[in-house]
Amino acid sequence: MFQNNPLLAQLKQQLHVSTPMVEGIVKSTSKAFGFLEVDAQTSYFIPPPQMKKVLHGDKVSAKIETENGKEFAKLEALIQPSLTRFIARVQFENQRLAIIPDHPQLNTPINAKLALTGKNSFEMACHEKSIDPTKTQLKNGDWVVATLVGHPLGLIYDSDSPAQNKNKQLFFFAEITEFITFSDDPLAPWWVTLAEQDLPRTAPILPDDIHSLLSEERSLDALLNNGQFEDLSNDCFFTIDSESTVDMDDALFVTNVDNILKLTVAIANPTEFIPSGSAIDEIAKQRGFTCYLPGFNVPMLPRELSDNLCSLIPNKMRRVLACEMSIDESGDITDYRFFNAVIESKHKLSYTNVSDYLEMQGDWKPSNLVLQKQISQLAEFAKRRQAWREKNALIFNDKPEYKFILGDDGTVLSIEIDERRIANKMVEESMLAANLCGADFLESKLGYGLFNVHEGFDKEHIEAAVKTLANYNITCECDSLLTLNGFCDLKRKLALEPTEFIDSRLRRFQTMAEIRLQPGPHFGLGFKGYATWTSPIRKYSDIINHRLIKSILAQEKPDAIEESLCDHLMIRRKISRQAERFIANWLYAIYLEPFAGKDELFKGEIIDINRAGMRVKLIDNGAVGFIPNSFLHSNRDEIASLVEDGYIEIKGEKVFTSGQSIEVKIHEVRKETRSIIFSTQTKFS
Repeated sequence: MFQNNPLLAQLKQQLHVSTPMVEGIVKSTSKAFGFLEVDAQTSYFIPPPQMKKVLHGDKVSAKIETENGKEFAKLEALIQPSLTRFIARVQFENQRLAIIPDHPQLNTPINAKLALTGKNSFEMACHEKSIDPTKTQLKNGDWVVATLVGHPLGLIYDSDSPAQNKNKQLFFFAEITEFITFSDDPLAPWWVTLAEQDLPRTAPILPDDIHSLLSEERSLDALLNNGQFEDLSNDCFFTIDSESTVDMDDALFVTNVDNILKLTVAIANPTEFIPSGSAIDEIAKQRGFTCYLPGFNVPMLPRELSDNLCSLIPNKMRRVLACEMSIDESGDITDYRFFNAVIESKHKLSYTNVSDYLEMQGDWKPSNLVLQKQISQLAEFAKRRQAWREKNALIFNDKPEYKFILGDDGTVLSIEIDERRIANKMVEESMLAANLCGADFLESKLGYGLFNVHEGFDKEHIEAAVKTLANYNITCECDSLLTLNGFCDLKRKLALEPTEFIDSRLRRFQTMAEIRLQPGPHFGLGFKGYATWTSPIRKYSDIINHRLIKSILAQEKPDAIEESLCDHLMIRRKISRQAERFIANWLYAIYLEPFAGKDELFKGEIIDINRAGMRVKLIDNGAVGFIPNSFLHSNRDEIASLVEDGYIEIKGEKVFTSGQSIEVKIHEVRKETRSIIFSTQTKFS
């Protein structure tokens, strides 16, 4: 009777149109159901049949319907998938190829096929790694890169995808575009991390268009005779780096005349070999930075340049871009000049040996009196500059860094504290001073360049920052905190606090550091301007600043710089730092897994309090883990996390405070998230 009734169909359509429509993010649970989060205060239940159509993190639109007095989300359309390009592990099901995304909340197998044609094909990716795709037999657990091509809510990237069956019912489907490595590869953390961040895993190959330039007879005598380069080859330049460093980009030489220190910072000069717009220049621009990972690096430039022809290797004549600075007794830079030069580094020194010598420990000593004097004068330079920065800028906190000691097969043998000692600070002060001069030179001569800019507090959040400070009995004015001097005054005051808790709470109100064409202050350093040019082997921004400085010296018109380059380099910098952090988390998880569930105690420091618990950093190795509130006290109603005050109360008593030392055990290591769960030795009852 009601079948094919046009009035009933019209009524259903009217009801459908009048049903409220929302957009939100899908949040899965450990059960079959999920929730659609519309905003911070609003979410709707997603029943199990609907959850089969989506993945955690999908952005979707939905109708809100009611059944038995309860609202639920009926999913309508996909707005943005949580998966596009993603990392996965192979899992065969009944001899059918499937993959499981490398994500803690996406553990459902997705049917897949190999992408054997097209720009991003599996076949091409194998050839790039010298792998025969016809002999690459995928096995369970192998790591791959995939792209989602089929989705139950209608997402199809590939018209040839089998993600649509005869009944026009869509399902999840993916194409494997890249083979990363085999399941049993001990170097999987490195290869997977690089693939996840879409970073190259090898050094660039020296292009054909540069071979002729490198083989060309370019007599250093000719460069010196025509006045293009100053001859400093007789001066006792030296480098200070880690023992394993081969891409040495800075060498130093100091003189003392009437108590005025003259420091010459000589920087490797890859722009002598890399024409603007050349193939290798485009590769360097795309990479942006050398990616430093535990155990090895992936260089921005071909190793023939970064580790050889441009590296300031001892007893090798090298072209450099140099800056000579005059520093008075107060540490002020009274004068500077930039110039091209030829040097010959006389010594490669290590941070450890130089620090031991100056701190009067160990057996190492300078090989001659000239080098001994150089080290002494550089130490005096660093002392003056640190005193100047304490008064006029900002000094970094001496936080330890950590170094993974790896076996030949990539296993983590140990994790050592890599302290910033006096030799590190000597080089650091030299580079900071040189980059200050670089910023002043570019601003005064051109008015533009690639500047590192940090504007301190966000103007939109300055009132919230002042209110937060008032909660800790620190009185400040908004207008003052927005100035460089006011910001520095506050940071010096906070440095006197017993912990960094207040400072950490204020970071949420600050801007991010940026790379800009126009000069600006760097509040984080306390400088009026800052432009790096001291690492052109490792940073493309420094290559650009080299070219600008050299064009000024040659009185030539510099190349124009596109604004988009700044955005590109900031993205590349972020990706490189993420890769370093991701692989560190993975290696920490591998290293600490054998201790999980054992009674061994580790000394730690509480670094953050949040509503769910607290984060703790292990003092001896730097690993960061989480202790949930349930591990602190069994009755959730008797525990309170006072986030703004930085402590946890149990039964009204302050028990755990940010900055507090604490002993913890390794409760669990979660491989899927590369995360560590700690527990305290004592659980309150």
